[in-house]
Amino acid sequence: MTTKLIITHLSGAKQNQIDQLRLDGVTEVTLGRDPGAQIVVDAKDDLAGRRHASIRINTDEAGRLSFTLADLGSQNGTYLNGQKVNGPTELMPGDTIELARGGPKLGFDVQPLPAHLAPRTRVMAAMQPATRIIDATPTAAPTAAAPAMARQGVGLETVQGMLADQRKAQSRSWMYGAAAILAVVAIGGGAWQLMRPVPPPPPPPSGPTTLSAQQIYDRFGSATVVVYLNWSLYDGETGQKIFQKYFQMNDGTRVAAYVKLPNGKTVRWLTTDSDGGTNLPVGEEGRGSGFVVNSNGLIITNKHVAAGWNVTFGEIDKGGAVFQLNDNGEPMVNSHGEPIISQLDQDGFDDLASWVPSSGGLLFQNDLPAPISGPRSFRGGNDDLEVQFPGSSTHVQARMVSFSDVADAALIKIDAGSALPTVQLASDNDVHAGESVVVLGYPGSTPETIVKKLSDEAGQFHTIETTTPNLTVTTGDVSAVGKPPADSGTSASIGEMGTVYELSDNSTGHGNSGGPVFNAQGEVVGLFTYGYQVAGAAVTFAVPIHFARDLINPASTN
Repeated sequence: MTTKLIITHLSGAKQNQIDQLRLDGVTEVTLGRDPGAQIVVDAKDDLAGRRHASIRINTDEAGRLSFTLADLGSQNGTYLNGQKVNGPTELMPGDTIELARGGPKLGFDVQPLPAHLAPRTRVMAAMQPATRIIDATPTAAPTAAAPAMARQGVGLETVQGMLADQRKAQSRSWMYGAAAILAVVAIGGGAWQLMRPVPPPPPPPSGPTTLSAQQIYDRFGSATVVVYLNWSLYDGETGQKIFQKYFQMNDGTRVAAYVKLPNGKTVRWLTTDSDGGTNLPVGEEGRGSGFVVNSNGLIITNKHVAAGWNVTFGEIDKGGAVFQLNDNGEPMVNSHGEPIISQLDQDGFDDLASWVPSSGGLLFQNDLPAPISGPRSFRGGNDDLEVQFPGSSTHVQARMVSFSDVADAALIKIDAGSALPTVQLASDNDVHAGESVVVLGYPGSTPETIVKKLSDEAGQFHTIETTTPNLTVTTGDVSAVGKPPADSGTSASIGEMGTVYELSDNSTGHGNSGGPVFNAQGEVVGLFTYGYQVAGAAVTFAVPIHFARDLINPASTN
């Protein structure tokens, strides 16, 4: 059966249309507004470029297919599952391609599905489906006085009031009946004995109130926000922006360039020269989630959302070109004087995957893989950090306050004109395997609501199209509780998981990072942080909330 590329238009002027393309002999598929592109979006979707992005079809020696997504120098960028594409990026069935933020979204699939390709979304769907609660009725933006959704459950106080009313009604009925008996006995002249009334039922047992996922959504959805991030890396000595070198191969494709040092370690070919825009800046643009912990505007999110240069940098081109240096630190060349280029091996991949940008590194000349000096210090910074509340199209500027040096947690702040709705943090660390949890957040797989506004500026009327985020709620359990490092004096033990909670909630996705994880009492016990594939299964984790409490109250940190 012929393999076909299936592209579903998820948004834009061609929404719900499907393009099918046979892959016989095809090595690259272009996407954009150009009528000559293989996948054409409507000309009305003017955020998309004429030749905006491309899907490259690769076949290994065993005939197995793989796919990469690359931006073709578009003005507004290309996004994969909500994350900006910087260089060729692995593309999997079930992924969502977005031609510019707010531009047309395309669903990517392959039919028939090759056995070696495991679609990300299908793996998550095979676990536990998300419980999305979305109100289709247009409502005003949620505030502290009016939660994100108007539906309210019957609370404990309401139930107690209903029981009290019932007891009063039973008491009145008994009094009326007793009076009637007394009247009959008095008329008959006989003796009577007052019967004791049946005692009212005992009050319900005291204890913590359990909330449903719907109630948690209603109470705390308005305090759960989207966090938009855009950071870059700079040379600590000169203040210049740092770029990842890209190299043009003989077949015309451009791939990331890496350097293998004389000691065998593989590092990125970093330079302060953009080379006319062909080198890409080291940094990241995307979005995550967060939650308000103080009515004055303090918000907790992940460190990799608010200060991504302080965690490992995951942008790695598996098809990158590796240049080798000899023992004198000079580029190795062949008999024709050409640089020796090799493929990225597993050791090199592991070296690159462990790099933290803020730890510094080597800077190289742009036209030669030779270091310009010894190791240098690098610093990162947010070019943009914004917050958006559910149901609102307004982006609010945020600033970094602090981040944990031992966990994936950060504290940011916005200037609030009025008191903001907040969540309730758990006051202890009493979390056990098997207990139920509810996660709120904004995974990139959840469609946003498009809002069109009529703008009147300086007498000029024009339509502005914006988006408002839709909050998603998912449920699951704590599968395991990681143990922190322990030192007995003679030996130290470190759990493989680290100090995190493993969750059975595997139906979230990119963009949910930093969202609150609630226990059954509606208290935040953790921050949803990340997930990955292991042994064919999707695994997700949460950071314990005590790391966030330490950021809010730094004086109490041990």
